[in-house]
Amino acid sequence: MARTFRLTFLLGAATTVMYHYFVFGADLPKPCRQSDHLEILSLSIYPDPLPTTRRVEEWNLRLRSDSAEDCQIPIRIIEIERDVVAAETAAHIKVGANEIKFTPAPAYRFTANERCFNVIVASKETKLQIDGPQTFCALLLDNRWWTMR
Repeated sequence: MARTFRLTFLLGAATTVMYHYFVFGADLPKPCRQSDHLEILSLSIYPDPLPTTRRVEEWNLRLRSDSAEDCQIPIRIIEIERDVVAAETAAHIKVGANEIKFTPAPAYRFTANERCFNVIVASKETKLQIDGPQTFCALLLDNRWWTMR
């Protein structure tokens, strides 16, 4: 069941990327490289605080680039020691601060008292080392609200 979900999830993400490529193919920027100096500014959820009875509606990542050129890079959010929690996105990164919205995995729910996440930024060749926090955590408050603030 989980394997079927992952396959469906990945196929949906690939379809989105391929649609963008065929429709806007001429406008695609170069792949991001280490020299583009990317920095993670923040990772958040919407809504925040999130009642324990609800699922995340949206993941928001703020990423800064100091490069003079636009670039594109696949980004995904994973729960530490678990699976992808938001669909991989081929993000178009411009100079300055970029806000990237992610669609949450449909079946994902927070559990325990704390859940931590990594932002994975990878080029075709390798995983990029980026500045900024590497881990972000959601905390359960009063046994009824999740927050990443």
